Amino acid sequence: MLWRKERNIFWMIPNFLAVGAIYIGLNEIRYGSLFDRGIWFIPNVTIEPKFGWQYLPDNLYTLFFMAPTVNGTFPFIHPVFSGQALTLTSPAFVLALRPSFKRLTVSMMGLAALLVSIPMLLYFANGFAQFGTRHYISAFPFLLIMMALGMPRRTDQLTKILICVSIFLVAFGVWQIRVWGLSGP
Repeated sequence: MLWRKERNIFWMIPNFLAVGAIYIGLNEIRYGSLFDRGIWFIPNVTIEPKFGWQYLPDNLYTLFFMAPTVNGTFPFIHPVFSGQALTLTSPAFVLALRPSFKRLTVSMMGLAALLVSIPMLLYFANGFAQFGTRHYISAFPFLLIMMALGMPRRTDQLTKILICVSIFLVAFGVWQIRVWGLSGP
């Protein structure tokens, strides 16, 4: 049994190497570096320091509270150039708080989501010119696992509502940006 598992892992290595080579090649073409600087790279902007505690309040505000604007132009609610709160683009992520944190897997997933979010919480920019919180995408896999671990056997009404609202909000945001762009009508 152990040999079969090792053999399966062995056959995965070439695929991982191929994907890694493509990823590194794209980074070299885009940024002139082996590493992906896309999250924090802003052309012709030099701000020092790029990381600091002073950026934490604004980034927390962006993550949890930044709302769209409301005005008299149809459809009356419009995303803003500086981004949208995670709670207002994907409210289904609140389901990640459902499983018991006494379970080691859930606690480790929560800790991983927090750890990968720390650099972006201390970064000078919030990932503006976007719909949502693109800087926190690295935490999404851990939150999705936590959501799955907290799901009941049969999907309850709250879960269905939150998932449908999340899909609607993202579709609405994509439609808005497609029609009017991030600068709005």
